[in-house]
Order: sequence, then C-alpha cells, then structure tokens
Amino acid sequence: MRDSSSKVGQFRWLAVTSDGARMFLYDQLDLPGPNESHVLSRDDAEFIFDLVKSQSCSCTLELGFSWGCSTAYIVAASNAPHVVVALRGQHTERGLHNIRKLGLAEFLTFIDGPSHLIFPRLINSRFQASFILANGTHRFEAALVDFFYCDKVLKSGGMLMIDEAWLPSIQMVSAFIRSNRTDYTEIATPTGSQFLFRKEREDVRAWNHFEPFGLEP
Repeated sequence: MRDSSSKVGQFRWLAVTSDGARMFLYDQLDLPGPNESHVLSRDDAEFIFDLVKSQSCSCTLELGFSWGCSTAYIVAASNAPHVVVALRGQHTERGLHNIRKLGLAEFLTFIDGPSHLIFPRLINSRFQASFILANGTHRFEAALVDFFYCDKVLKSGGMLMIDEAWLPSIQMVSAFIRSNRTDYTEIATPTGSQFLFRKEREDVRAWNHFEPFGLEP
C-alpha cells in the first residue's frame, strides 16, 4: 500500500544539501511535546540522516512508525523507496501527514500489520534493503524474531539500527548478535540511543552453532 497523495518531490532538493536539510526537517514535523511521549531526538534524527546518506541506499526498511520522524529523515537522506511495517495506531495518521507535508510520500510504502506476518511476504518477493531501522515491538522474543527476519532481507554491507538501546530486552538481542553473529560488526553511535550493526557477509555458521550470551553485570 503506497501513500502518495502529496505533491511529488516538493522538497526533494533538501536531500542533496548538507546541514540545511537536517535542520529544516525537524522543525517542520508535527511532533509531540517532550513530556507527552517518547520521540526521536533531533541529535538521533540527524545521525540517522547522515548515516543513510553516506550509504547510498537503494531501498530502506523500517519497523515501527509512530509520528514518522525517523521515516522523514531516512527518506530525505536516500531519495529511495522506503518500506514501513507497522500496526496502525493512534499516531499513524499524524505521521503520514508529516510525510505528505514534506513531499516525501512518493517514496513511502506503508504496510499495516505485525512484522512476523509481513516479513515472509517480503522475503518471498525477494525484497532487500540497504538500511533497516528496527523499532517495533520491544519484548525480547519479538525483537529477536525481528532480527532473524531483518537479517534475511538485509544486503551484505548494509546497516541494521536497533532503537531503544536502554531497554534490557533490546540489550539482550544486541548481546546475542555480538556473541553469535560474527558476520556483523558493531558500530558506535554518538548518543547511545541505538545499537548499530553492519552486515559484513552472509551467515556461514554451522547448523548447531551457539555461543552463550547475556547482559554484562
């Protein structure tokens, strides 16, 4: 399902500027106040913009949507197709309005549904992404399943960012990747709000490979 009701490429020039694009976007978004709910910070949003822009992404994927802040920064940086997998919620229309207002809706495909049901469809269609932002369900087992599926569609050399690094469930998923997935390299992020991994190659582990993992004391 593609949301494309806005004027095509209204602000496309923003994606080829430097600091101006990053600063402009945040101020144009209709976001909640700092005390209303958790929202992506300006620093984190600008880091995502710079990261995506440096990757020359051909297609990107995002789990979760909310107010569309990260979506706006990803799409503006890449000018490439962007797929969002998320359940429609109380903030979804507000987020879609943000994307339309910025003239970025032509790039967005919004798929309404739980990720564990949508991912097999993406895999069967041979979908691949150069950058993935995982910010879906934050329970451990759901986040681990999301990683399993993200790995299936992430290109070698692509980046996987997992949001909400302060949550123990997300820290545990990242500990699994560090301990068990030597095909991924961890990259430090400036604010520590996300975990970032680069997929170096395809997985070639033995069928019974497992390394114990856990949170550091």
